[in-house]
Amino acid sequence: MEVDIEELHAIPYTQNIVGDYTGVGVDVTRADGSTCRAEILCIGELPDQGIRLYGYNDETYWRQGVAVEIGDDISYFDWKYMTSRIQFPKLYWNEGTRQLQITLPVYTGTSFAAEELIVLQYHEKGVLEANYFTLYKFSALINAALDYRFDEESGMLTLIDRRTDREVGTAMLPGETVYGIAGGDISEFVLGDTIRLRVTPGYLTNAAEPQYDGMPILEFEVDVMEMQGGRLSFLLGSLR
Repeated sequence: MEVDIEELHAIPYTQNIVGDYTGVGVDVTRADGSTCRAEILCIGELPDQGIRLYGYNDETYWRQGVAVEIGDDISYFDWKYMTSRIQFPKLYWNEGTRQLQITLPVYTGTSFAAEELIVLQYHEKGVLEANYFTLYKFSALINAALDYRFDEESGMLTLIDRRTDREVGTAMLPGETVYGIAGGDISEFVLGDTIRLRVTPGYLTNAAEPQYDGMPILEFEVDVMEMQGGRLSFLLGSLR
């Protein structure tokens, strides 16, 4: 759909989209020829860098579909950018690498509170390409990096970085029997020139879901690797 750029620039950044639209209204034509009213909202901005994110909402694609404005360029992505918890994306512009970092809070539910990391990188031809670090990917890396030791008599659970054999956290779990640990479902990214991933690992018992009470918060550095062809890959670096 065509929307005048001045209309987009007039949309204020807001963190209240429930019953208080402050975006631009547009008429949307469905596949069957009928129409509905939709809203375009500003869901994030870095004013000093001329960067804004716009979210698209209609009856079908609620909280899905994003336009990313960087200077004079606008790129479009089919992202789910928000859950029912109404948490907005976070943005960071890395001037040294010319990368826009975005977190999307798209995982919520029972025992879930995680974000997805997207790093937008310009290719040589000026195309803005998205590189994804999803829950599926970083959860597998977390589980591969963490080991544990559990003393049933004392109830002491010790978390170990299996890459260095270093103890990285403890929890007192008296009365429990721990069969394993799982990481990633409760996590968030801290953006910056160095990206970090904060994780509260869960411990596995006879319960259907991992348990988190009393567990420490671990923080991984995220290593961003440039692959052949300009694509980015993500690994978990040092743990503190």
